[in-house]
Amino acid sequence: MRSNTFAWYRTAVLPILVAALIAGCSAEQTEKPAEPVVVAALGDSYASGEGAPLKPSDDVNTVVWGTEPGDDVCHRSPRSGFGQAIDELSEANPDREFKTINLACSGADSKDLMYDSARNGETVTAQLDALLTWAESRGIDMIDYLYISIGGNDAGFVPVVLGCVLADCEKNGLLLGKSVGNSSELQEEISLALRNVSAALESASIKVRHIAVSNYPSIGLVGNNVGCDISGRDDVLNRVTPMEWAAAWRTIGVPLNEAVESVAKENSWQVLDIHTLFADHSVCAQDNWLMLTKEAQSVTGSSGPFGATASGALHPNEQGYAAIGSLIAKDAREKLALD
Repeated sequence: MRSNTFAWYRTAVLPILVAALIAGCSAEQTEKPAEPVVVAALGDSYASGEGAPLKPSDDVNTVVWGTEPGDDVCHRSPRSGFGQAIDELSEANPDREFKTINLACSGADSKDLMYDSARNGETVTAQLDALLTWAESRGIDMIDYLYISIGGNDAGFVPVVLGCVLADCEKNGLLLGKSVGNSSELQEEISLALRNVSAALESASIKVRHIAVSNYPSIGLVGNNVGCDISGRDDVLNRVTPMEWAAAWRTIGVPLNEAVESVAKENSWQVLDIHTLFADHSVCAQDNWLMLTKEAQSVTGSSGPFGATASGALHPNEQGYAAIGSLIAKDAREKLALD
């Protein structure tokens, strides 16, 4: 009798219990939440969102850049390309948690990623140090995707262009910027700066799965070589002649992008090609994705001679940052197998 009972249990009940256990384990595995996606940004004004404040104003004193500490000092905005990329990824992946931070700062050069700097009378912590502090406080030991825009301020492109607003650069040979006279020296200088950033990332206590770095748009060109003529469209930047736009890009912009792309290749970083993306949308174009002075003054106020240093001039406008955001999101989606 006992053997018959055991046989019945073995053939009828036991399989049901085993199946239930397996189903329970499977359900537990299925329901286990995926790890958070950790995404960060470092760099300069093209990453911080210069020209795209959260609350625009034509009064520089009432502009609100963002909601996080340091946003107003660094002109850091959730409407940056990075911020829009995060919004796009989050919306497309509602079942995934995203932990994100943007530490880019307007005016930053490569040294500011590794060393503290001063902005508007305040100390800005080295961006890599700030990233480590943020990650450690949240128990994060791996950054899934890191976006970087850096090198433009090392090259000194914008000061040269603004210098051409105030002087005749055709006559003085564009001698207003750093290393302008020797493109090969400038390229090597920026390459060295970017290699220092790479070394700092390699030695950091936190690891990064994927790094993407963007190059820069040819701000004042029609096509690849011809400088802008924006007569009648901008009372400030129309002081820069087509020859000056072309010379500034040839002597500064070209070696800058070559340095960015070369160091990216050395380190297996992805290059996000903003240069090509903006090819038909420079300040010359009717459909411009880079702000002229008047447009910049309307959203960030103005300062300096002629308002030439209006925060945001020569930076992406709303359409430009939307395009950059889509470019970042597309690359992150492919690298991280996201929707």
